[in-house]
Amino acid sequence: MQSQLDVQALLQAWQEGDVAALGPHGGQLIASLHSSPAIRSALSSLQAQSFPLFDGTGKVGRYLGMISRALKQDGVDLPSGILFAEYPTHRFNACVVSTAQGNLCLINTGLIKLLYHVSVAANYAYDEDGRLGAVDSAPVKVATALVLSGVAQYLGTGVHVHVQATGHVLPPEGLYDATALAYAMRLFVLAHEIGHVVLVHTEVEDAQTRVCALAETSVICREQRDEFAADRFAQDVLLNIDQHGFFAEPVAAGGLAFLMVHAIVLRVSAQLGHATPIRPGDEESHPPTMERIKALDVHLDTTYGEGNREALGLCVVLQRILIAIEHFEIVAIGDGVELR
Repeated sequence: MQSQLDVQALLQAWQEGDVAALGPHGGQLIASLHSSPAIRSALSSLQAQSFPLFDGTGKVGRYLGMISRALKQDGVDLPSGILFAEYPTHRFNACVVSTAQGNLCLINTGLIKLLYHVSVAANYAYDEDGRLGAVDSAPVKVATALVLSGVAQYLGTGVHVHVQATGHVLPPEGLYDATALAYAMRLFVLAHEIGHVVLVHTEVEDAQTRVCALAETSVICREQRDEFAADRFAQDVLLNIDQHGFFAEPVAAGGLAFLMVHAIVLRVSAQLGHATPIRPGDEESHPPTMERIKALDVHLDTTYGEGNREALGLCVVLQRILIAIEHFEIVAIGDGVELR
């Protein structure tokens, strides 16, 4: 990407909904912004004239459109100058960093794909009759092993393995449920980061230091209360989508499901002894994941009501897997893992 013409081409691809066209350029976008004042200026100018969000990843445009639609129902306009990009490290993290040019929302490479693979693997927990197995049942053990192997591969090598259990078939409805759950989790991740911008949460270190630190620590300097607030903001976006029927399936489970996957990732990282494991509280930056799950559950009871909790059923399978892994030791076997 060398000129304003290239920037305009990217903007046009976004505007026409051709997000696939952004893929080959997404990885170059951050470097170009830093290396060329002319491109940076052109992008800022065109961005202000055209739309509030820019997807440099080519992967999250559809989710941003849904979030924008939900926020407009509450009279909230998305702030301008948010650039979504991938940060080249295979960790379970996303963040917003303020810069002089605007806000960078950095999503770790492969995280969007990982959420889908975990969703598919988890749905092997259902038997041939479509019933969810008990914690110690064969289907749940198969699903748990698949989830943990996928997570271990991602954390260790950044490689995504096609999710398929030998001798087991995932029915079409299972794949449908997995796709819906992944969609809901992705909405939550992006809405959470947008929430930090809308709620004007302030970081306490300079932007460059934080960006560099991400690769090693995944720590963002922000008050823990801001994380709870961003969780609630994102959950309210999901509830708004459900209330107005913007999506074919309920997405309210996205927040709890995402945090459950995060808890699974923490367990795998700790068990397999990664050199730089993700810590349960992400140091001072994030509250412990189980505390976030409890707080979000309370918020759902308050705003959604007990009578509507069947819409959260999509994350029950992840909850069962989270319980199951507490009963087993996770052992690395080749490129995968084994439960003992």
